[in-house]
Amino acid sequence: MDPGDDTIARFHYQFATAAIHAINIARGVGSAKAIICENFEDIILERHDSKFDAIQVKTSDRHRPPFKLSDNAVEKSLIRFIKLNMKFPGQFSGFYFETNHEMWSDKENSQNAEWVINEIRRNPRVKGLRRTNGKRAAVDKLRVRSNAPVDVVVETLSKTNFRSRKEDVTSVHSLLHQAMLTHPQCCDLKYHRIIALSDALIAAVFRASSRAQIAFSDRLYEVDG
Repeated sequence: MDPGDDTIARFHYQFATAAIHAINIARGVGSAKAIICENFEDIILERHDSKFDAIQVKTSDRHRPPFKLSDNAVEKSLIRFIKLNMKFPGQFSGFYFETNHEMWSDKENSQNAEWVINEIRRNPRVKGLRRTNGKRAAVDKLRVRSNAPVDVVVETLSKTNFRSRKEDVTSVHSLLHQAMLTHPQCCDLKYHRIIALSDALIAAVFRASSRAQIAFSDRLYEVDG
């Protein structure tokens, strides 16, 4: 794939992911009531309980190795979550790393992000563990990199989830079309209108994500026929 096309595909993946969340909100599915794009995180969902969920969307070529905790994309995302939780204590219910790729799980050690998270949920205690212990090693590294207290790191990780779709970046459009078809007002539409509406929703997400001050008009996203 051309580098420019690849970059566009990755942005489209993030925008389509946000669009799927928006459709779920419109359907009344889940705990969210509003969506915020590119403000502190890639996506923030405002919940009905007035708290928030933060989402980082990361993509990778499917031929590449699965994500490890030490990989730049994962580590930076976790550090962002920790700093966000430290800046707004008690305001976030969950932190989500969403990817088209998958997480490494060959061994139970500090590189296995999901194992570390599960170990922290099972027992959040870190003090007293050997420095070579996988859970402690991961927490110590993130503590130093985020400059956060260990209790904030542990609390953040206990609220973190990984969503791995294990798909090519371009396949998210099919998921968006399927999500659109689940909405009562769209379920009887012809497929070409579903595609047009999906493209319009992605355009709306792009505008919501833009730093430019673009006046919103719902007429921009009307789809004829």
